[in-house]
Amino acid sequence: MKKTKGFKAFNKGLICQGFQYEPGKTFEFDGKISMCSKGFHFCENPLDILDYYDLCDCDFAEIQATGRTETKDNKSVTDKIIIKTKLELPAFIKASFDFLWEKCNIKPSLFNKKDYSKLASSGDSSQLASSGYYSQLASSGYY
Repeated sequence: MKKTKGFKAFNKGLICQGFQYEPGKTFEFDGKISMCSKGFHFCENPLDILDYYDLCDCDFAEIQATGRTETKDNKSVTDKIIIKTKLELPAFIKASFDFLWEKCNIKPSLFNKKDYSKLASSGDSSQLASSGYYSQLASSGYY
């Protein structure tokens, strides 16, 4: 089975749907999983949790889904989950930033001269301290 890193929210005390979770433990659901009703629910993007839980009224954890998994929109459900670690708010914010940063796919060089480049660059459609057509922010050129 594929292992998927994700994030889960709980009511205070790591309780969800009346079930008590613990960091470092593996939990299995016996039966057919179903989105929003049966199984262990989580999000791959930590910020997506905030669609379902209030930031200030819940606990967060990093998880790993190791069983059958189904995903719809920004939410997933699995039949086997490992609660890796409880995340306090600063760790949750860092996990959110790290997730987004990883998705940015930043190139190693910030100084780029190709068209459509960004960050201290020049060329058509470049942005941030750049020059060229469609450039933006502290730049020179059309647009």
